[in-house]
Amino acid sequence: MLSIVVLLVGTALFFSCSNTMEEVNALTRTEEIPSLHSYNIEVIQTDSGLISFKMFAPELKRFEKEEEPYIEFPQGITVYGYDYHQNIMSSIKADYAKHFEEKNIWIAERDVVAINKREGNQLNTEYMVWDVGEKKLYSDKFSRITTKDGVFYGQNGFEADDTFSKWKLLNTKGTINVKDE
Repeated sequence: MLSIVVLLVGTALFFSCSNTMEEVNALTRTEEIPSLHSYNIEVIQTDSGLISFKMFAPELKRFEKEEEPYIEFPQGITVYGYDYHQNIMSSIKADYAKHFEEKNIWIAERDVVAINKREGNQLNTEYMVWDVGEKKLYSDKFSRITTKDGVFYGQNGFEADDTFSKWKLLNTKGTINVKDE
């Protein structure tokens, strides 16, 4: 009787394992598992005791074992830049972001809004790259820049300095406000 039970259990186990090696390898790949996974993140950077920027994110995932390590913000990110008097002078908000740590490049996607309060400029796009080392913002996607002088469209994106005070649109069109005198 015992040998029949062992035979039935062994047969059931043999036939119930139907995973291929690819499926087993996919379940055990550690490079796709974040080394850090956090929620409700707030980062504050200071310079000489004064806040220079604040970053908020509902979720953060860090992938250190990838060929190009990165931090992912799958639920979006909001960043505020401050001046010497602790006034918010700029902000960037996106529904998704990624930071490549070694290259120090940020990618913001989906409903990206960047504002420079000092200049009165606002950028709206679906994709933006911030190259921190080059101090440059750019995109190859449709972009809209709103200024006190009008609304301008870049059919093929834009290029700007990282303060967003000097910018140019690629393949442009727009509306300029003209004052009557």
